[in-house]
This record gives sequence, structure tokens and C-alpha cells, in this order.
Amino acid sequence: MVSLLSVLAYTRLTELVPTPRLFGMVGVGFSCLFAVLAALLALPGNGPSAPTPHSPGRLLGWVCYCSIESFGSVAVALFWAFTNDTVDLETAKSSYGIIIAVAQLGAISGASIATYAGVLHSYGIFLIGALPPVVAAYMMRSIAQERRKDGSAAAVKVSHQGSALDAAWSGLRLVLLDPYVLGLLIVSSVSEIVLTILDFQLKAMGAHETGAATGVEGGSDLMTSFMARFGQFANLVSLSMSLLGTSIIVRRFGVRGALLVFPLVMTSVVGVATLAHGTQANLPFLVGGVAVLKGLTYALHEPLKEMLYKPTTAEVKFKARAWIDVFASRGAKAIGSAVNALAGHNPTSAGASASLGFSLLVAVGMVRLAQLMGRAFDEGMKQLPREESQGEIAVESDGEDLALVSADGERFLETEDNEWSHYATADEDHSR
Repeated sequence: MVSLLSVLAYTRLTELVPTPRLFGMVGVGFSCLFAVLAALLALPGNGPSAPTPHSPGRLLGWVCYCSIESFGSVAVALFWAFTNDTVDLETAKSSYGIIIAVAQLGAISGASIATYAGVLHSYGIFLIGALPPVVAAYMMRSIAQERRKDGSAAAVKVSHQGSALDAAWSGLRLVLLDPYVLGLLIVSSVSEIVLTILDFQLKAMGAHETGAATGVEGGSDLMTSFMARFGQFANLVSLSMSLLGTSIIVRRFGVRGALLVFPLVMTSVVGVATLAHGTQANLPFLVGGVAVLKGLTYALHEPLKEMLYKPTTAEVKFKARAWIDVFASRGAKAIGSAVNALAGHNPTSAGASASLGFSLLVAVGMVRLAQLMGRAFDEGMKQLPREESQGEIAVESDGEDLALVSADGERFLETEDNEWSHYATADEDHSR
């Protein structure tokens, strides 16, 4: 419900508020919210250290959770919508991996701060968390305004088309009826099904090896240590790949070829894990395989997923994307968790083997999907004005209409059918 309300509010704001101002509203709004929550958590009787027993009925805990979820849904969608709408493809190839790497550093830093919860307490962590949103909003708002001044980007505001429900429905309609956007939804979600299943198998095998699953004394501590070391290894692999692998692979193979790398590696890992099921070699293989897949997810799959938005319209980037970001990953993880529940916690059972077989089918399907999306991406980029596909085009907006202006003065306006139509040259009268 919170995710749905977030989508409704966000899609409505994209119609009413230009992008620079929207960054400020989101950043300042959530910073104030987190600061207020920090003050409430500091009051006697609140927070984890409160004398009252833990209970699902503690309203403040739910408010904190929903606030964090809403911020993650809205802020990330807004950042990538703006970035994909203003950065050309060549710049995306060289910089998206670095963006993902910096995001990982932020996640690692946040998790590291959270380990000091005993010293900072929950209200201290929320107070620290209130600072980054407003700082990021100020930076992005400044960038958006600067790019607008030099003519390299517009203050994008999707045209008003009715109520908040109408705005949200228009984005959902694009997801369901446009084959390319539906492909974006599937690309953004299906890998999570496989990763959820593999991660569960890894933890189940680790629990049996350490004795945590059977209640052996000290088994829980060994399991905690095992997962901590795996987390360190996986984060190191992810960071290394993000810094070193993205630009090289995308420039070498192009977006179409690079799209095949992740599903092919995933298919190989799942295939070997299925063949090695029930053997002692499967646990160390899964440790390495899952770490590599998580590394490729951040270093290659996520940047490529963002690049796939390049040939789409502003409505897709701002409205349809909100639905994809909020529900795709959550839905995929729910499917993977359902498969895990049916498989059970015994990593050597027939159910576990069946779940790996299901993962293999999904991974093979991802290979075919990557082929189709790569072909559709190339066709979409060819249909854009020539200079836009090469990053040599300016964007203009009068607050309602969005226009692409080529180097020789030709204008292309976005039509009601979400296509680019040649309109006029720069020395002609452009008023309607």
C-alpha cells in the first residue's frame, strides 16, 4: 500500500513540478521527515530501548519503515529518470558503472554506521540519515538548473493529463501495453528470482555445514561469521567489477552484446550448481558463483538496464519507470521466496534440486530476452533523431512541451503517441 501511494504521489508530481524543483521537494521533505522521526525516537518510551515490549502495534516503527521504503522508491526513480533523460549513450557507457560503484560505497557506509547502533541509538542514526537527502537534492537541483541554462537539458515536466489516479494509470498502461516497456519490466525483475533462490540455497547449505540448522553449540556464531565473510567478499567483488568492468565490456561489445553477458554467466552458474547439487563442492562453488552474480548485477546488469531507457520517451522514464522500480524487484523476490518455501530448508532434498531446475529455466529465458531487448534497443536508437543517439542534441522546454533541437537547428517534438516528430527549423516561428 505504501509503495502504491508513493507511485501515485510521484507520478502526479512529475506532471505538476519541473525536475529541479522536484529534487528539492523530495530531498528537503524526506530530510525533515527523518529529523522529526529522530526527535520522536529520542523521547522516553520510544525506540528499541523503550521499556514497552516489542509489538507489531507500535505505530512509530511502522512509520519509520514506511518512510525509508518511500524514500528509496521515489528518490532512486527520480535520479535515474533525470539521468537517463539528460545523459547521452556514450557518456552512459563510461559513467554508469562508476555511479553504481559510488552508490555501493554509500550503502557500505550506511551499513557501517548502523553497526554503531549501540552508541548512536536509533534516533542518532535517523538524525545522520536526515542529512544526505537534502545534500543530494541540492546537488541534483543545481546540476539540473545548470544543464538547463547551457541548453543541454530541459526542466522536464510531463504534461498534465488529469487526476493523480489518471497519471499513475498512464504509467501502468505504458508498462502493460508497450512491448518494449514490458520488456524493461521483465529485465528488471527476473534475475531477482534466480538470485533469491541461489541465495537461499547458499544460506541453507551454510547453516547445515556450520551446524546452525541442527542447533549445534556455537553453530549460530559460525553461521554469522560465515555470512559476514561472504558479504565482505561479495561487496569487494561488486565494487571491483563496478570500477573496472562496466565501461570495458560495454565499449567492447556494445549494449546489445553486453546484455548477453549477465544471463549467460547466470545460466552457467545455475547449471553447474544443479549438476553439483548434493555434493560437498557445491557450497564453495555457490559462494564464488553468487558473489560473481551479485557483482555483475551491480557492475553490468544495473547500468545496462538504465541504458535501455535511452530510446524511450519522458513519460516512460518518469511515469512507467516508477511502477517498474517499485513493484518489479519486490514481485520477483516474492516469487523466488515462494519457490524457496516449497523447496524447504534441506539443501540436499529433491525440492532444492527442483528449485535449481526452475532457476535454470528462468536463466535460459533471460538469455533469449536479452537478445530481443538488444535488438529492440538498437532499433529504438535508430528511430531517434540522429544527433540524439550520438549525444549531440539540445533539449528545450517551455514548461509544457518538450523539444529536441539538432545541431543544424531542426526541431523534433514529442507527439501524443510518444514518438518524435520533425517540426521546424530554428529560424522559423515555433509558436503554436
